[in-house]
Amino acid sequence: MSRFSPFDSGLSGQSLSTKVERLAETVDQLAEFLPYLPALLKSVKEPRDPGINIFPAWITGCYAADSQSNRWLYSWIEVLVNGQAPSGDQRGHDQSTIQRNSFSRTADPYALPARNTLEFDNRGGNAEFDGVGVKVGDIFGPGGTELVATSQLLPIGNYNFGGGDIISERRQMVMMMEFPNEIFGSRHWFSASNAVRVECSA
Repeated sequence: MSRFSPFDSGLSGQSLSTKVERLAETVDQLAEFLPYLPALLKSVKEPRDPGINIFPAWITGCYAADSQSNRWLYSWIEVLVNGQAPSGDQRGHDQSTIQRNSFSRTADPYALPARNTLEFDNRGGNAEFDGVGVKVGDIFGPGGTELVATSQLLPIGNYNFGGGDIISERRQMVMMMEFPNEIFGSRHWFSASNAVRVECSA
């Protein structure tokens, strides 16, 4: 604590009164600021949010996230530096620390699954509009009673229906978005339009 000398001419008369008033104003301002001080100190000490990280990735597999909803969870692996897809059995099974992937150093290829943003609001079922406005399910003629075709929304890259034969498999590359997450460490999303399978009625 500072000590004031009684012989200091600056601490007498009008000068002393002015200094006390200024000090009182400073104390009042400090009192208004004190409630915000803990939050400010916390934000300074904690690491800042790194934001969204974007990188190319191959979609290597999928499974239905919800029954009859046209939403899938996807396994993935970061694209190699040379831009080539992993080959053979290594595709989607690289658990190295160099390439980011959905394994996340585990044996589960869906430990860190990715989701497709364009599937987020899909409802599935019959006679619904999903994806980017595609009518899925039964398609009827002008009269509304004659079945003319049935359409089905396909997952990205790996078209496997109910555990049966793979109709078509593509090594589809997407731009993966990695969002920081307090619980899981990160969440992964990408945006890609689903293909549609249409079967006409006989």
